[in-house]
Amino acid sequence: MLGLGSNLISGVYVEGELTLLGTYTSDFASGTDSWGAFGVSAGTQALTANQSVGGVDGALKITYDANETGQFGLELATPWGEDFEVGDSWEATFKFYSADEDPEDESNFSLYFQAGSGYNVTRRLTGSVADGAWSTVTGDITAISGGTVSDKMRFGFANSGNAPGVGDSWYLKDVVIKHYR
Repeated sequence: MLGLGSNLISGVYVEGELTLLGTYTSDFASGTDSWGAFGVSAGTQALTANQSVGGVDGALKITYDANETGQFGLELATPWGEDFEVGDSWEATFKFYSADEDPEDESNFSLYFQAGSGYNVTRRLTGSVADGAWSTVTGDITAISGGTVSDKMRFGFANSGNAPGVGDSWYLKDVVIKHYR
């Protein structure tokens, strides 16, 4: 299958002892890939596809018009239709850019990746990311306990101290998420 449309999804095959259930590969040059907001309550989160920043084209731009509190960010239902289970594993690779446009907490965005909600599968992937530079991030997580939302992949911020605020922007590009069982 040649992926010339929106996001790419691949089928099932065995790699090592785990079975690959699905792979998500972003294509933000042609749209937002159906990513949406979670936990945004103080204002709105705007998503703009096919943006250029830091010498890179085809990125997804995320901005906020209020200072959010609690956990908030982006989420996407798994395109391959499998609910998450204890013992599942995920690999996430992506490029992340923090723009110093109107910094609430400049040079201190701390992004996490989560599969499900209430699952013990959250992992902070970026630590502190410098403004104005692309970072390539790779990480993996394994579900070790149950949860409530069983089919969502999330990129988010744990609290307002390490998160973008009013006027801040961050960008995602080249997101690849693999789900194994």
